[in-house]
Amino acid sequence: MLPRLPMTPILGNLFLRAAREPLSISSERFVANFIGDGVRAVSAERLGHALDVGVAEVARAIGVRQELVRRALPSSDVDARLARLGEHHARTLAALRPGELTVTAFHQPAGKVSPATHMMDIAAHFARDKGISEPLRALATEVAAWEELLGACAAAIRDDPSLDARFERTQRLRLLARRGLAVGVASAGFAVLGVVWTAHRRAESEARARAARAEEIFARTQRIDAALSGPDPCTTLTEADAATLDAAGRAKVTARSEECARSQARARRDAECKALVAAVVAGSTEIPPSFSAQAPLLGRIARRALEPEDLRLAALPCDGAGGLDAAFVDAALRSPDAWGKSAGPSSLVAKLIEGAALPPKLAGTIGFRAEIAANHAIRSGVTSELDGAKRLCALKVRAGLVVGMGCRVLTARQEPAP
Repeated sequence: MLPRLPMTPILGNLFLRAAREPLSISSERFVANFIGDGVRAVSAERLGHALDVGVAEVARAIGVRQELVRRALPSSDVDARLARLGEHHARTLAALRPGELTVTAFHQPAGKVSPATHMMDIAAHFARDKGISEPLRALATEVAAWEELLGACAAAIRDDPSLDARFERTQRLRLLARRGLAVGVASAGFAVLGVVWTAHRRAESEARARAARAEEIFARTQRIDAALSGPDPCTTLTEADAATLDAAGRAKVTARSEECARSQARARRDAECKALVAAVVAGSTEIPPSFSAQAPLLGRIARRALEPEDLRLAALPCDGAGGLDAAFVDAALRSPDAWGKSAGPSSLVAKLIEGAALPPKLAGTIGFRAEIAANHAIRSGVTSELDGAKRLCALKVRAGLVVGMGCRVLTARQEPAP
């Protein structure tokens, strides 16, 4: 007669080894100073999946359906704990983004240190930053509670008499098969060994398939996280990965696609502006097609020959970036004829040439035109003419020319030019 085998510890340990896998991975990532990976490893999805794997391992070891093992677990506590953990996990991830935190003095040993302990240490390191420390502490509390719940589940499996009896019977049958004990003729013994070997091979195949599925789930989660939260909004998902998303995930994909389109549009605009500036600064009148509406103005800037209306410019293409504003100032300083017919520069033009040295010929033209524009503006009283004439008078003063009666009267007025 075979001796009574100690069955109870085996089932609980088998369950814990599978169910604690994400916790071990999280602890290793924390010790390696990959804090974001450590937090992501304890998501509700991964912890729940690991618990399912543990249940499957116990059921396979006993040789029963998984439902019989689940009946021994406190299912309501498991579901409630996973729901709370998921909420705190999402808040913690939101607090950690957009950058990855690092703790240079973080040297906890991997060993059996709980990820909850690591998160508490990290929260203490960032104690002054409540936006990071408080979500981390809350998540650490939930992870610690989950570890306690796993221990309770393992104890429930160990203490279940029906599971223990079935496991003992299965183990005894396997022990008999391993020892080669046969009842009956030799052919029957070989048949039993064949059945046992087939079952063993099938169990190994199923275990490999489960491991492959777990790896695929983890890899898919990593790809989805990169596509929805990575630095490049143009990262795309495969059709298979996209099919696993819920409504919130699909909404994020749509938002990221729109952000990608905006980013690509900005890049195209920047490239067009770069080509435009290169052409204008070089004096070329071959303007890129995307700026055809402003081609006449840009051509005059390139030729350094402005017209009077150009001095009333309200905005430059591409906001004057890349040297286009300097090219405009150079053109303005080389266009005395335009100043001689101008009613005064706009506020933008006045600001652009504010620090430029006025050539003598241009200074004389501006001084002459300033008095004419001032007298005309005083008589008309039109605000735009008054403002333009005041700016001409200001340029005349800056050039060190003698101020005439028109400019003296105009500058004495209380309304400042914008």
